[in-house]
Amino acid sequence: MKFLQGKNILVISPEAWGTSMLSKHHYARTLARSGNRVWFLQPPGAPISETLRSEALPVILLKDIYLFRGARFFPDAIRKFVFRKLARRMQNDTDVKFDLIWNFDNSRFFDLDCFEGAFGIHHRMDFHYVFQNERASRSANLCLGVIQGIVDDMKQYNPHSYFIQHGYAELKPASYKMQKRAGRLSALYIGNLLVTYINWSWIHALVLARPDVDFYFAGSYGKGNLNPKVNTTQQAEVRKLKEKPNVILLGERTPEELHAMMEQVDILFAAYRAAEFPDILANSHKVMSYIGSGKPVVCHEIREYAHTTGLLHMAHDKDQYLKLFDEVAADITAGVIDPDVANRKAFAAGNTYDKQIARIDELISSIVQ
Repeated sequence: MKFLQGKNILVISPEAWGTSMLSKHHYARTLARSGNRVWFLQPPGAPISETLRSEALPVILLKDIYLFRGARFFPDAIRKFVFRKLARRMQNDTDVKFDLIWNFDNSRFFDLDCFEGAFGIHHRMDFHYVFQNERASRSANLCLGVIQGIVDDMKQYNPHSYFIQHGYAELKPASYKMQKRAGRLSALYIGNLLVTYINWSWIHALVLARPDVDFYFAGSYGKGNLNPKVNTTQQAEVRKLKEKPNVILLGERTPEELHAMMEQVDILFAAYRAAEFPDILANSHKVMSYIGSGKPVVCHEIREYAHTTGLLHMAHDKDQYLKLFDEVAADITAGVIDPDVANRKAFAAGNTYDKQIARIDELISSIVQ
């Protein structure tokens, strides 16, 4: 039985649509390409710009004019009554009856059964995103998480709770040519540079320790769809980074451009404060893209990859981080063949968004049969 085909699907996301894309956006695009009609409910206050309106998007963007402020403080009967009314209004406005609600945001419409007759999925991508976890989990038909701790948290409220690894977006690389200096190693960091959890101590130390390497940073460091509000503390770190002669800030880039960049550099790297926030940083969306490139990845410890071999070069402290980077760089300079390239690509190929949706489809079918 194939459930996720020919359906009207509403995706509820805490991050707006824009240049930078996370799992929510890739799921919406993949579902649309799979023969479904997909609506993407923007977070409160997120505009639908004229640029986005004019693009041939694979999904239909909805501005959130259905917000129920303070919903969690109302008695169950009143809250659910209002949610049902808003759900009916949304469907009347869009002239559609939703078959499936895919909610990545448990702060809104967390009573998923308010969409009468629709199959509800509560999908948590972040350990700390627990606004109304219990209500969202109980009212969902299916709960999904990218961290085992998230799954365990949801399972106490819903037995249909399962681990689904982050997806890998198979995209055709854009015809993007990086401006690189000849004879120098290149390393690339991809991701939002205003995220609170970045380990700036490690990154600054690495850039200073390797003046012979050009470090490229592709990601937002200003206001955008992932940064409706600018973190000035993080911006100060970016300004300090920008002063280094071997640092190149590339800004926000499309997923296709990021794929092209990964093909053109020697090393990929990341650094989050995993020792301080082990649960929150137990998995990361960017890591799957890194792995899919086949390139060596130097990063912090990521718990969901602790039992894998050859996928990542993970460090538990700054000294080891610098040492691992040096070892990887030395092998590349010496022309040593990386034995794990095929293994990395195979791992990502086994976790494409198409394959994750097929796995989720099987879970849905086992519930609705």
